[in-house]
Amino acid sequence: MLTGIGSPTFELAVKAADEIYDIFHREFPEGRLERWQSERHGAFTGLAMSNRYFTPKRDAPDMIHIPFGTTIDPRGILENMRKEGYVHGEENEVMYYNQQTNQGHTKFVKANPQIFRVGDIVEVQVSFIVVLLKKEKYKMAITLRAVAMLDGSFSQAANKKRADSREAPVLNIRPVLKRRVGYEMAEQGGKKAHMEVDEAQ
Repeated sequence: MLTGIGSPTFELAVKAADEIYDIFHREFPEGRLERWQSERHGAFTGLAMSNRYFTPKRDAPDMIHIPFGTTIDPRGILENMRKEGYVHGEENEVMYYNQQTNQGHTKFVKANPQIFRVGDIVEVQVSFIVVLLKKEKYKMAITLRAVAMLDGSFSQAANKKRADSREAPVLNIRPVLKRRVGYEMAEQGGKKAHMEVDEAQ
C-alpha cells in the first residue's frame, strides 16, 4: 500500500482515483460495479495496488510468455509454478527504477526490487482496470506497472536510529575455581556458580 502521510500531492492522486471510478461507474448498470474506496494507513489515506504474477491463457490467448528475471525469481520457483494454461506476460511485469542525479541531470536506471523499504519516497505508474467477479459483479482495481525510488534517506535514518537505541547487555561473570567444558555446573565453595546478565535500560 502507498500513502503520502498527508502530502497534498498524494491527496490529489486519491481524488483522481475517485474521479476515475466515477467514470467507470457510469458504464455499468446501477449496482453492478462495487464501490471503490481508498485505504487507511493509521490516520492517513492510502492506495492499495498490486499485479498478478500470472494471467489465465483463456483471458489473453495472444499474450506471449516472458520468463521471470533473476531479480524477481532468483531460484526459478515462480517459473516452475507456471502451469499449462497460464502465462507471465507484459501485463504482469512490474518495472523497478532508481533515480540518480549527476551534475544536475536526473535519470532513472533499472533497479532490484530488494532496495525498497517502508518509509522510502517513491513514484509509481499504475493502470486502472475493471475485473469481473461472480454473478455479473465487477470491481475497479489499481494495477501496479512501475516503481521508482526517489529518496531512501528517511528509511535509512530510521534504521540507524533504531540501531543506535539498542545497547548491548553488560555481562557480570563470577570467577570459579574449577573449569568444566560443556554444560556441567562448576562449584565454588559448595555453591553453584552462574552467570548473571544485567540488561542496560
